[in-house]
Amino acid sequence: MDALRVTLPKTVSVVVVVEHQSRFLVIEEERGGPDGPIWYFPSGALEPGEGLATAARRETLEETGYEVLPERVIAINHGAFSEPAGLLWWRFVVAARLVSTDPARVIEDDIQSIDWLAPPELAARRLRSPDVVDLCRLYDSQRGLLLEDGCILSCDGTLEGFFA
Repeated sequence: MDALRVTLPKTVSVVVVVEHQSRFLVIEEERGGPDGPIWYFPSGALEPGEGLATAARRETLEETGYEVLPERVIAINHGAFSEPAGLLWWRFVVAARLVSTDPARVIEDDIQSIDWLAPPELAARRLRSPDVVDLCRLYDSQRGLLLEDGCILSCDGTLEGFFA
């Protein structure tokens, strides 16, 4: 008898942590609501069939104009949203290295500013999530899974490309 396979809807996102000269690349976004803008790392949803490294490069370029080289996955988180009920989410935190910048590149409309901040400066800002300083520490630990362009979380929830 064939096994029953149930596919649940998923939201997969990537957060990109880039360090340069002991400072981390962050963006200030409008989506802070009535209390004003908030700060976080470049991040966003994976597009269908897109690998983690490709998504990390794309999101960082779109939000900052900076080209990066994704090197390793430093955290993987998952859970379920309460609304809509049962919608699963996965978040991959990717450590990347700065490659280049294009000051003339147009960035996304909801980005207020881009900055390089040290962890104490970050902790003093209004953040999208309190995990920012913890993610800086994870970056500094130099641990994580090496990331290749083929690493992908497929639509059926299968993680591919991490192991040969």
